[in-house]
Amino acid sequence: MAKSYLHKQTIVIAIICFLAVGATAGYVYTQSPTPASTDITVQDAKTNTVSDVATNNVDWKKQFLDITGGSNAITGKASLTQPASDTPLTLTDQVSRDLFARYIQLKQNNLDTNPQLVQDSIDQTIASAQVGAAQPKIYGIKDITISTNSSAQSIRAYGNAVATIFLTYTPKQSPTDIATNAFDKNDMTLLSQIDPITAGFKKMSQLLIATPVPTSLTQEHLGLINGINSMVSISQGLRNIEGDPMQSLLSLGSYADTQTNVYNSLIDIQTYLNNNKITFASTEPGIFFSKIKIQ
Repeated sequence: MAKSYLHKQTIVIAIICFLAVGATAGYVYTQSPTPASTDITVQDAKTNTVSDVATNNVDWKKQFLDITGGSNAITGKASLTQPASDTPLTLTDQVSRDLFARYIQLKQNNLDTNPQLVQDSIDQTIASAQVGAAQPKIYGIKDITISTNSSAQSIRAYGNAVATIFLTYTPKQSPTDIATNAFDKNDMTLLSQIDPITAGFKKMSQLLIATPVPTSLTQEHLGLINGINSMVSISQGLRNIEGDPMQSLLSLGSYADTQTNVYNSLIDIQTYLNNNKITFASTEPGIFFSKIKIQ
């Protein structure tokens, strides 16, 4: 757990640096940002916060204060090419504009030295970004193949099919580990190692959608599909850290919860198999379920 937290913190700090430098560059070109609403209270978001590390880490909030109004400046690589007018804005572009518009409003009202108001503006910007960020598709009953055959043989075939998918395509490495390694070595080309992971998750999602599922396992199976599909989106977000660091931050924030959702879905399927007294020989793929430990 400590290692996981350290990796998350490392990536968060790096992403915030990308975001901060990009926001500064954007401000240089914008120069006259559109004033934001005078309401700077934190609005209710429809989703959870990005992550405890991202939203509660004092260092990066202090970092924002240093960038926008203090004497310390963050240096880094940022594109100084203003996007063409017909180029869609990334989530980072949108957040950068919003963040600086809010800051300029505070500065115009001589409130930019108030840490709490600056923090509220940051939190509100992140909450807005979460609501407006691209979300993975949510699959429903109409998207899968439901089998009315509830025989032991049919259930066994389902267990073997799902286990085969996981045994064949589950990645051996986490995309967050790859991203951490890329930052540690200051080599963003290493992010290309995430590509086969994304491809693997995509294949898993496709095969799970095509797998006939017993009627009584529909919700558990959909939970599994949607969890894996979220992993596709998360991997893609982390892969594009340089192009859209804010989207990557949101992807990082949802990684742990998505892992938990996939695990819980597998446990639910395992419980269903046990309740139906389905056991697998050591030579069958379905033995995979007997090795999943309930935490």
